[in-house]
Amino acid sequence: MLALAAACGGDSGGDGDGDGDNCGFPDSSDQYLPYDLGYSWTYRVTDLGGGGTQTNKTQSVADAEVTDDDFPGLSFFQQETSKFGGRTVNLFTREGNTLLRHKQDDFDELDVFERTTLYQPAKIRLDESRVEAGTMFEEMYTSVITDAAMVTVNVDITESWEVIGTDVPCSSPFGEFTCLQIRRIRTVGGTANKDFYFALGIGKVREEGTNQLEELVDCSP
Repeated sequence: MLALAAACGGDSGGDGDGDGDNCGFPDSSDQYLPYDLGYSWTYRVTDLGGGGTQTNKTQSVADAEVTDDDFPGLSFFQQETSKFGGRTVNLFTREGNTLLRHKQDDFDELDVFERTTLYQPAKIRLDESRVEAGTMFEEMYTSVITDAAMVTVNVDITESWEVIGTDVPCSSPFGEFTCLQIRRIRTVGGTANKDFYFALGIGKVREEGTNQLEELVDCSP
């Protein structure tokens, strides 16, 4: 399966620290989502429901691990996402082959705090132990959302994951790749249906939602 997806390099136009068809991430050619201190990705975001408006979004992992008062004794990768309309700060851990999101803080375009979301248990970003074509599983967690007025709401969420394939053609401004395609459908707790495309040694190349498309523009260690 991994051999099929190994041919993920193509003619690409990235201008970061990668060599043109990869991000330059060290020792990560066997991972669909390389993730370590200092890594970053930039995406072109197209609003599919608002006339095709395009903006950029950058996701960067801090250079050092952090701690958090909500999780005594744990250390985290801290990822900041800068995008049109504000930014988010997320805390992740990697447990074996699984990248897990524990917490998200949201800030508006003026960098004013909006809300904190705790995920109980931590929600899956990608589980690389379950990437065989045809694999299906459910994930259940609670989003504990506290707003700026310190009002807290609990939202129970169930999401259905399906691996569509490991040799799916996918493209972005960064290049043409052969990808792992995963479909995630929220069945409880609202609507959030997306298809994700990951290339070995690169990370997420595309994300297709109902109203938004993200495409990789650049990446670097």
